[in-house]
Amino acid sequence: GTMYTFGKRNLSTTGTYIDTLKSRLGCDSIVTLHLSIVPHSGLSPILQLKDPSCSGKKDASITVQSIVNGYPPFRITMDDKPVPSNQIFDSLTQGSYTIKIADRVGCTYTEKITLTDPPVFTINLGADLILNLGHEISLHAISSEPIIKSTYTYEGKVICTTSCEGTFFVPYSSAKLIVEGVNRNGCNSYDTLAILVNESINLFIPNVFTP
Repeated sequence: GTMYTFGKRNLSTTGTYIDTLKSRLGCDSIVTLHLSIVPHSGLSPILQLKDPSCSGKKDASITVQSIVNGYPPFRITMDDKPVPSNQIFDSLTQGSYTIKIADRVGCTYTEKITLTDPPVFTINLGADLILNLGHEISLHAISSEPIIKSTYTYEGKVICTTSCEGTFFVPYSSAKLIVEGVNRNGCNSYDTLAILVNESINLFIPNVFTP
């Protein structure tokens, strides 16, 4: 700080001061004060912020890389919780956090930090289907981000895991087609498509043959 109260005086400059102070019992005391006024240092941290990698994931972090100016040692807190020894507040979700730093002479720094989720990663297989027996379909999923890896299952069995987009598949019975995908950040999403296979197909079989 830049002000110090000594008796009835507010001191703001470095120097030696003498005053006669009276105790609550009425006794006088001569007090000599050697005062050093420390200027405000412009205390501020260098922070590294990492938002959640996926919507709703608890892997965000705030790292106090260093502190510029100020008089160490420093007391660092986030939402009144002390900083870990590695100076990393981790396992955070999206939201607002308050960083406070105080040095040994009482200079302080406060900053409100907001961490934000990325957009939700979604996959869509489209509307449910009704097919005749033997009709083939193309495996195709519309996603909010590029799919790095996908797995298609049908009747509980894996039918495709590599280069699936555009692959043709013939469902022989009614079931659910499920796709699970992963984007570049490792976020997972899935969708389900119900397929109803019409197995009642009228076939014409000739019973008269001519040579």
